[in-house]
Amino acid sequence: MATIHKRGSYQFQATIRLKDFPSQSRTFETKREAEAWATIVESEMIRGIFIHQEIHNAKLVLNGPILGEQLIILAQAIVQLLLIKADLNANLVETMPYTVASTHEFEVSSPVIATVGIQEFFNRKISTEHRDMMLLPFTQSHFEAELRNAPPQTI
Repeated sequence: MATIHKRGSYQFQATIRLKDFPSQSRTFETKREAEAWATIVESEMIRGIFIHQEIHNAKLVLNGPILGEQLIILAQAIVQLLLIKADLNANLVETMPYTVASTHEFEVSSPVIATVGIQEFFNRKISTEHRDMMLLPFTQSHFEAELRNAPPQTI
C-alpha cells in the first residue's frame, strides 16, 4: 500500500509497503508525480515484474574486470530476488551452482561443454574459487586445449 507524505513546502514522499517486498520510497516535487510513481511500482509488484530500486538504479562501469564483477553482483541480486519471490531461500545462490552468460559466451563455451561433458565442465565451474567467474574467462583458462580444438563457430 502506498502513502504520500508532504515534506517541506515543495516535496512529496511516496512510500510503498507491500507484503513480501522490500519497502520503497522516493521523493518528488509534486503530489501528482508521487502518486503516479507509487501506482506504477505497486502495479509492477502485483504483476510480478518489479525490479528492486537498487538494482534498477545500478550504474555499471563499462570497463573490463569491474564490469564483470558488477554483472556478477547484479546477477546474484536478481537471482536472490527471484528466489524470494518463489518462496525459496535466497541463500541458495551461495550453495547451488548457476551461471549467467551472454549469448556469445554460451556459443563459444558450448562446443567445449559438448566435448568434455556438462557434468565435468560444471564440476570444475562450481568450485568456490571459480563459481563467481564469468563463463568465457573460465572456459578459456580451464579448457584451453578443448577450446583450440573446438569446431569454428557459425553464425
